[in-house]
Order: sequence, then structure tokens, then C-alpha cells
Amino acid sequence: MDGTERQVKLGADLGSSALFSLAFGSIVGVSWVILVGAWIVSAGPMGAMLAFIIGGALILPVGACYARLGQSYPATGGEFVYAYRFFGQGMAFATAWMLALFYVSVCAFEAVSIAWIVSAIWPGALGPELYSIGGTPLHAGDLAVGALFAVALCLLQLQGAQIAARIQDAMVLAMIVLAVAFLVAAIWNGSAARLSPGFGIGFQGFLPLLLVTPLFFAGFGSIPQALGESSASARARLPLIITAVILASMLFYTGVILASALVLSPDEAATAEMPAAVAFERAFGSRYLAIAALVTGLLGLLTTWNAVLFSAARVLYALGHARLGPIWLAHTGGRSSPVAATLVVTGITMATLPFGKSLLTPVISLGGLIVTGMYGLVAASLWRARSDSPAEGKRLLPGIGLAISAGLVLLTLRELAGKSIEFGVVAGWGLLGLLVWRASFGTRNSLTMEERTKRVMGS
Repeated sequence: MDGTERQVKLGADLGSSALFSLAFGSIVGVSWVILVGAWIVSAGPMGAMLAFIIGGALILPVGACYARLGQSYPATGGEFVYAYRFFGQGMAFATAWMLALFYVSVCAFEAVSIAWIVSAIWPGALGPELYSIGGTPLHAGDLAVGALFAVALCLLQLQGAQIAARIQDAMVLAMIVLAVAFLVAAIWNGSAARLSPGFGIGFQGFLPLLLVTPLFFAGFGSIPQALGESSASARARLPLIITAVILASMLFYTGVILASALVLSPDEAATAEMPAAVAFERAFGSRYLAIAALVTGLLGLLTTWNAVLFSAARVLYALGHARLGPIWLAHTGGRSSPVAATLVVTGITMATLPFGKSLLTPVISLGGLIVTGMYGLVAASLWRARSDSPAEGKRLLPGIGLAISAGLVLLTLRELAGKSIEFGVVAGWGLLGLLVWRASFGTRNSLTMEERTKRVMGS
């Protein structure tokens, strides 16, 4: 059996801790290093923490929908699998295609952002300026650092999910240890007086932050991509794992906000380029230990990038394996990892490096739109799954999930109003997807519907 004919289960047998690390690392990322000051200024310390608590609570029902479907259909591809099962192969292709755009764009975001963090740790590491794009200079080091880490993570992924998961576990553990040390030092050396005023500029500062906080928990969606390579015990604990990931992320965000608020002055919170680094310096009483904040952010960036690269490759692999897209996407080269799909994602990531930070804002906006749409798809899939159940209240959970996802989609569309670049990218990607779909007509017909269903569902 050659690489294109392998079953969807790639054979890693990932355990509960690996799934937790994959999702937690994907959620936490690096945004808090840069944004924590803005959160404190706009919503106040208490308001910012409350916003993340409420945001996490809103995401819990959506996570529960993912867990229920994941237990019923534990196959590689996540949302792609659910779309196929309940809405047909056309919707499954569209779902995988948009997921691929999201995951690849986040990989590009991480590749561009990593040089920013590295330059803050090692000033001067970026070398001479090459040119400017969108008013932002691009240095030789931006390209070199992004490409170096892209290749390193690609090689790591090609070793198989088990190796990638072990590295992810180690990075997540180091990040948690540094964050806990930061909180303890801030409580010891900080001042409770800085927590006042607790709600910053009031409701007008609290509400905008509250509306976007659910998107900061979106990384748990990487777990369904790994279910085809997970152990039976991990799948049995899936509701607990996803709940633990969301709650742990909530604690991380609120802990970082509290620690930063205890040690940062209002001016530092408002004006510092990387407020978390300044907060670490105040908490530990040493400017050298400010580097610990940047290292924590670097680890967060790498855990997100590693998880998203993993997820992107699995979505493309599942698409090729089901022959709803190019067959070669399912090529493994005899390894226990999706080689062709991983190389494709890495190649696209490296091709985006010359655009520099001009990519960052569109990527964030696109991500919000696609993620909230996937929330709705999963809730609708669970609704369909329970449509024939006579048990009372079976539709309550997917109903709550649908209401939350619909609200998030509307809020995201409101934020995107007038942003032609983001809608242009979605339209262009959609047109390319339509062309791929039409070109794959012969490929699709090479399998019977029964054969394709077995491939998609992992049986």
C-alpha cells in the first residue's frame, strides 16, 4: 500500500497530555505579550480579567459540541469529517478549503511575528533593512529567522506526531512554569493599589474587549485534527480535555493580566511596545529577567505555530485521502506523517515572508471570521446528529452553541465592515477552491461513495 493509499489514521496514538498541549499551546500564543497593556488600559485590571472569564465561559458550550462530535467521529480532519457526515461532500470540501486558508494564514502570521520577538531578545539580530512595505521596514533577519524556524518545524513534523507532541509538551510546560513564576513574583513585589480603577474607562472599554475574548480561545479546534492519531483513552476523556484546555487558558490570561497590573504603572501599560516584558522586569526587579517574558512569548509563538502546522497538514491530508482534492496531498512517503501536505504548508508560509508585518492585521481578521463560522458548523452538525433522538433536551447544547457562534459571526462581520483586503482574500481563495473542485471531478469519481465515506470516517 503506497503513501496515497494509507488509511486516515496515521498511527501516532497520541495521549491526553499531547492533546492538551496541542490545544493549550495553540490558544495562548504570543498576543498577550503585546496586548496585555491595552487590555488593562481599556477595561481596567478587574474588567479585563472578567472579560476573559466570561469569554471562556461562552466558549465552553462550543467546546462541548466539539467534544461530543469528536467522540462519535474520531477521524483526521475534524470539521471536515463532520461537514461530510451531515452536509455532504461539497460542504466538506468547502470546509476543508477554508480551514486550510485559516491554518496557513496563521502559520504565515507566526513566521512574520517570530523575528519581532527574536529581535527584542537579541537586539540587532535582524541586520540591515532591505526594503519597506506598508510603511514597515523589512530586514534580512526577518526573512532568515522566519525561514529558519519554518524549516525547523517542518522537519520536526516530518518525524511524526509523537515526536512533535513531545516537543510541544516540553514547550508548553516551560511556558507555564515561567508564567507561574511571573505571577508569584508580581504578587510578592507588586502593589494592590495599581488595581484601581478596576474597570478602566468603564463599560465602553470593557465591552469591546469582552466581544473579542472568545476568539482568544479558538485554538482548542486543533484537537479534532489529531483525533485520527489519538489513543482510545484520550478520546474517552475528550470532554474533560477540552474543558481543561479552556479553563487553563482562562487562568493563564487572567493570571498574566493580574501580574502585569500589579507591577505596571498606567503609563507603562499604555505606551510600552511589549508591556509584558516591562512587567516581568518590574516583577523580578531585573531588566535582564525581562527577557523571560520574551522567551515565554517565543515559546507561546512556537507552540501555536507547531499546533497550527500540524492541523493544516491534517486537513489537507484528509482532503487528498478522500479524493475530494489532489491525491498527492495524501502522500506520506512511507512515513507516519502527511509529508506532502506538511511541505505544501511550509512552502506557502515561506512564500509569505517577503510581505512582512503588512500581513498581520488581515490574518487576524480572517482568522476570526473562519473560526466563528466553524463554531457554527460544528454546532449545526451536532444538532443534525441529535435530530432523531427522542430524549428531551438533546438539542439544548447544540442550540446554545449555534446561538453563541451566530453572535460571534455577526460581531466579526461588523468588525470586518469596510475591510476590502480580507473579503478580497476570501473571495480569491474561494474562486481558487472552485477551480480545484471542478478540476478534481475525475479524482472524485475514482472512488465510490461507500469507499470515500470509509476514508473520511477513518474506518
